[in-house]
Amino acid sequence: MDGPTLALLKSTGMNAAWLLSSGLCYWLVTPSPATAIVSLIAAIGSGLLLRPAIRIFLRWFESIKQHPPGNFAVPAITLVIYFFLLIAMWSYFYVFLARTAEGFPFCSGADPIDPKHFGLPESFYFTVISFATVGYGDIYACTSGSRWAVVVELSNVVMIGFIGLPALVNLVIDLAQRRFESIKSADGDTDIPLATLTIVVGMAIIAAAEPLTYNLLAAGNTADGEIVQIYAGISAAMLIGIAFGALIVAANRMLGGHDTRSISLTHAIQLVVLAYVLFVEGFAYLYLLIDRPGANAFAFARSTEHRLDFGSASYFSLTTLTTTGFGDIAPLSPTARIAAIGQITIGIMFTLFAFGLVTSAIVKQRAQTRA
Repeated sequence: MDGPTLALLKSTGMNAAWLLSSGLCYWLVTPSPATAIVSLIAAIGSGLLLRPAIRIFLRWFESIKQHPPGNFAVPAITLVIYFFLLIAMWSYFYVFLARTAEGFPFCSGADPIDPKHFGLPESFYFTVISFATVGYGDIYACTSGSRWAVVVELSNVVMIGFIGLPALVNLVIDLAQRRFESIKSADGDTDIPLATLTIVVGMAIIAAAEPLTYNLLAAGNTADGEIVQIYAGISAAMLIGIAFGALIVAANRMLGGHDTRSISLTHAIQLVVLAYVLFVEGFAYLYLLIDRPGANAFAFARSTEHRLDFGSASYFSLTTLTTTGFGDIAPLSPTARIAAIGQITIGIMFTLFAFGLVTSAIVKQRAQTRA
């Protein structure tokens, strides 16, 4: 691992440790009935996380512009950690706002949320769905002060996009060009059609067979039967693992792996599309597993809906991944909200690696054409 990559990785690890430490500190004082103590810890946590958030972004930007790292994975992970630092900072601030502002800054449905019931888990969930622009509508700002806070938070997202995206594009192009030159100098094969095609076909078969198998099992057994639940759990882990694993391996091969073979643009696009489908299906199975009888895991806008089926679970998974969030289905239980946060988080990393893979394939194809 080269020097710039190692320095960036070290900084990322230190800031991740700082993030976890702040969460542990808040968790230790949460049982305290004194609202003032919780508010004070939330205010301190928000203020202290601002400095490492700015520092890691500046180091990330400087590293990419002046000392480009030798792979794509570390800058992508660093950017995700930066997102989490900002999310944690705003989460603490919203807890502080809920405990100290007059009235009820946040509402759920038509009812205001009691500030004592708006802790860090609820604040973290609200911050993530706001940052990801999902907006299920189950929790929203309902006073002038809290709405202005959300405006500033969303302005952070826009600023990150304007500053970070061009830097990330330059990094991908630089890595792809260096990668292509190393392949040429090593007289490596510029594509591995048979191996990549095998992976693509295998993913396509799995994507088509999984829903059919689930529907057959659900038709022959009750939807809440043990066999169906076990199958949903295994499918969720397998599909998410295959989708994310294939994407990371492919992106690493194109942007910094030691293998002298790469992937064509056509195969890269096929891989991204199939990984996207598997990712949606995998989380659909996870939501079905969470939505057990009596769990009250999801809220539905229509009174005729009470439980998820595979179609509605896939629909909710897709609207979450695309950050659409119509609000007709919203996670209600802590487990469902954690799963939604997980999908959004992994979805951000998924988008970064998919972007890196396809962009590097385009650069490689253009370089081959000019050569």
